[in-house]
Amino acid sequence: MALAGKDPTSYPFGKLNLELTNDRYDFPREGDAAQARNVNMHVTYPTTPAQYFHLLRRQMMRNYRKPLIVAAPKGLLRLPAASSSLDDMKPGTRFQPVLSTFGEGQVERVILLSGKLYYDLAKEVTTRGLADRVALIRLEELCPFPFFELADALRPFVATATDFIWIQEEPRNQGAWGHVSDRLRAVFASLELGGKVKQVQYRGRPESAVPATGVARWHAAEHAGLLRGAFEGL
Repeated sequence: MALAGKDPTSYPFGKLNLELTNDRYDFPREGDAAQARNVNMHVTYPTTPAQYFHLLRRQMMRNYRKPLIVAAPKGLLRLPAASSSLDDMKPGTRFQPVLSTFGEGQVERVILLSGKLYYDLAKEVTTRGLADRVALIRLEELCPFPFFELADALRPFVATATDFIWIQEEPRNQGAWGHVSDRLRAVFASLELGGKVKQVQYRGRPESAVPATGVARWHAAEHAGLLRGAFEGL
């Protein structure tokens, strides 16, 4: 399913797909990993050509068929930053449900997200010189929720980071937040944090009855505010 137009929030991602899944809410035990992945459909948001390639290859190579929902904006097709090398598609490589970038030093904030917003945030991280203080974690597959992979991606940062936020372009009631919020809490509860409780804050547009403003100028202003909010306080 492709997203088009100047306002990518015009596709109510959460309402059309994620609410129709039977994805589990609780963190699965080690022995339940295979069962946890047995969902009625796969909902993905690949952000690189290699990820898209591996998704299609995985779909065709499996000996069973489940619906595969791919929410991918057409803008990524012509975005120079959204590129992959042939090494990313060589034998032995595969689709990664979670991708982690930056976070090269004493990380203070971990930003979790899904989709093309990553490239705007990555540009801001570089421009602001925050590569040592901020980590970006992309959820490339939202259903089945990547409990184990996300826990592994978060583990290097939980000791030092003080802020964990989920950011999305869509309004709060129409993006992935409704799907991921309880599952993120389950992931943090599974990590050994010495009794400390880590909370994930929401950053994004407020609730709305419509998926998009429909006015490019208003959308640009909202988007600029979204990026400012992601790095507020750093």
